[in-house]
Amino acid sequence: LDGHFALIFKNNNNIICAVDEISSISIFYYKDKQNFFVTPFPNLLNKKIEKKKINEQTLALSMSSYTIGDQTIYKNFSRLRGGSYINFNQTKRSFNKYNYYIYKNSKSVSNLSYKLQFSRLSKLNLSIINKIYKFSLKNKKNLAIPLSAGYDSRFVASCLKHLGAKNVLCFSYGQKNNFEAEAAKKISNQLGYPWYFVQLSNSKTYKTFKSKKFKKFCKIFDTFSSVSSADIAEFQAIDELNKKKIINNSIVINGNSGDFISGNHILDFKISNDKNKTLNNLIKAYIKKHYRLWDNLANKENVEIISNLLKRELQNFGLIKNINKSNMHLINEFLEFYDRQSKHVISKQRVYEYFNLQWSLPLWDKDYIEFWRTVPKKYKCKQILYEDVLKKKNYGKVWKGKKWNYLKNDMATRLSFFRFFVRPFFKLIFLFISKSAWHKFEIKYISFYTNILCNLGILSYKDLFFEKRSFRNSLSIHTDKYLKKILK
Repeated sequence: LDGHFALIFKNNNNIICAVDEISSISIFYYKDKQNFFVTPFPNLLNKKIEKKKINEQTLALSMSSYTIGDQTIYKNFSRLRGGSYINFNQTKRSFNKYNYYIYKNSKSVSNLSYKLQFSRLSKLNLSIINKIYKFSLKNKKNLAIPLSAGYDSRFVASCLKHLGAKNVLCFSYGQKNNFEAEAAKKISNQLGYPWYFVQLSNSKTYKTFKSKKFKKFCKIFDTFSSVSSADIAEFQAIDELNKKKIINNSIVINGNSGDFISGNHILDFKISNDKNKTLNNLIKAYIKKHYRLWDNLANKENVEIISNLLKRELQNFGLIKNINKSNMHLINEFLEFYDRQSKHVISKQRVYEYFNLQWSLPLWDKDYIEFWRTVPKKYKCKQILYEDVLKKKNYGKVWKGKKWNYLKNDMATRLSFFRFFVRPFFKLIFLFISKSAWHKFEIKYISFYTNILCNLGILSYKDLFFEKRSFRNSLSIHTDKYLKKILK
């Protein structure tokens, strides 16, 4: 099958369930000695199952906002992994699980020259966008793009312009005059596409978080394996645009997850001749990157638990025995592909579904996934090939030149009071302490006012001020709130 899908098929004897390569539409199943349940909405089974907590998965979620592997935070309750399907025979009560696709290290990594890789990617970029463009014309739909200063949403919009698409609109959201929105407005104007802006604030976020509508959304799409409330900014934007009937006949296309798939998340760690040392170095770097939402949880004992869970995942798919210097980056990507990307990043699609909007993820097209999986690290690291193609092809004329190279300037549009007075004053003080201490101070006491998506607005500043624990970002707060709610 091409495109994104999930299916549940039932006849007299069998239940067969399948999801696409990234589980963009998730299916969950509960299996114990007496019962077998399947659903895309775990919340529906709340009163039908025994909710026995898995401590190690609850820890993983509290440290990262998502579980590891197939498990949710509850025993016997699992999520169908991307690229897999299950078959349950009701008469024999037999259960089998199969993988039809695995994003793993390959012995036959493409050895094509850079020139040929460049040519292949140039054609593929346009073909994956052309699929959804043709679909939109056939179904008389508009294409709505949440546009930012980053590469990925700009890539989608500029390719559509290159293909001659006229049924496109762009939108952005956040604090007034934020740099992401200013860049998006500049790009939209150049492409000739209408652009809409939804202004957010901490008070608005707090009100939304307490609203019946948002609580209903969180309840419907609770997965017991990731945090749904983290998409509250997107929720507010879509809600407002939907009320104004700006996007009600649209297919929403966001840029998920071009930065990951094209190599921007490849970790830097020490590679040794000793395979076990290299693996431990990778796991250590991976945990430091993705499992540090709360400093108090990042102790030696907890890190060891997470490390063992991650290694178990690699062992289950036979990845450890094939480790070598040339494919270590794919071990890193394998773990993120199935956990952070599939469970956390792609969850924005649930917001669109809640408002009855269609969506598309062209940068998770199966041909695109497979292309990037086989690209050698030297072309993939730091998005060398991806960026080179975008700038040289210059789709929509929004890539080449100084005008388009420096759009991600956070400080340029930040509130003047914080930009010129608050930050410089405290930063000067912390010059005599440490850089790490400064970052922790800024996140806890200043970012409430400077976070452009106002994601910390689910708490009052007073609550944030008196929070004794040190946290990484707004996702830490959302994760903590989620666990306290469902485990109380």
